[in-house]
Amino acid sequence: METRQYREELRRAGRAAVIGVAATAAMTLLMAFGLFRHGPVAFRPFPVEFSWHLLPTWGPLPLAIVTTLAHFAYGVAAAVLFSFLARPMSTGRGLAYGISLWMIMQICYVPAFLGWLEFGLGRGEPWSALFTLGLHVVYGGVLGWLGARDERAHHVAFDALDRLRVAE
Repeated sequence: METRQYREELRRAGRAAVIGVAATAAMTLLMAFGLFRHGPVAFRPFPVEFSWHLLPTWGPLPLAIVTTLAHFAYGVAAAVLFSFLARPMSTGRGLAYGISLWMIMQICYVPAFLGWLEFGLGRGEPWSALFTLGLHVVYGGVLGWLGARDERAHHVAFDALDRLRVAE
C-alpha cells in the first residue's frame, strides 16, 4: 500500500475512533438507567455484571472505573474495525454492525461468563436480551450516522475494490 494511502486509512480509522467514543457514550448513557438500585435485574448493564464476575473482590468505585474504561476501549476498537468493514459507512450498515455485535455478545460472552444463554432461553426472560439489543442498535446507529457524516465532510471515496481513493 502506498505511504499516502496508508496515512489516509489511518486518519480515517482515527476519526472512526473518535466517533466510537461518541457512539459508546450514547449507549452508556442509556445503559446507566440499569444502575438504579431498585431497577429490574434484566436491565443491569452487562459490562458491570461481566466485570463483577471477573473481579469479585473489587469495590464498587474501582470496578466502575475499570468497567467504564474497558467498555469505551472496546467501543473505540469496534468503531475502528467498522471503518475498515463498512466502505462507505452508513446508518444502515451501522445498525447491522450493532446488531452483529449484540449477537456475538449474546452467543459468546453471556453464556461463558454468566452461565446462561440469552435470547430468553435458560432463565426465560427476554428483557435482558431486548434491552441490550436496544443499546447495541443505538451504538450502531450513532456510529453509522456519524461515520457517514464524517465521510461526506472529508469527501471520502472508494474505488471498485473498496480501497480508499486518495487525491493526488
